[in-house]
Amino acid sequence: MKRDLILLFTLLLSLNIFAKTDTNEQNNRPKRLMVEEELEFYKSKEILSNTEFDKFAVVYKEFSQEKQAIRKENRLLKKEAKTAEISEENATKILNALADNKIRIAQINKEYQDKILKIIPATKYLKIQQARDEYKREMWKKIKEQKAKSNKQQH
Repeated sequence: MKRDLILLFTLLLSLNIFAKTDTNEQNNRPKRLMVEEELEFYKSKEILSNTEFDKFAVVYKEFSQEKQAIRKENRLLKKEAKTAEISEENATKILNALADNKIRIAQINKEYQDKILKIIPATKYLKIQQARDEYKREMWKKIKEQKAKSNKQQH
């Protein structure tokens, strides 16, 4: 009887771990693969010709890498800010760095917009931005569905 309970408990625990692995799969994927998926989504919308898409993809990957580096820096700064004993001086430095990074992201957005507009017309770039919004909505929907599915499996 005791052995059966231990086996049952172990089985339930392992199922819970596998369920969490599935739901975290989205978050654990390398960002590079997520950018590739995003680009494939744009390609499926057939907004750009193959030549335009190939040129756009190179610039977009660079753009994504630069923004990702700044986001990573922001996460580290925010993690540092969570320390219990942070001095006023360090808090000010962190806040200034976060504000500077917002400006850097805006500058990168403008810089890459200019690069992209040399490759494709503005009308097509607007359609790509609309497709990006659609892609993000779909990804959030998938994440919410995975979380709901995970919550059902845990209970």
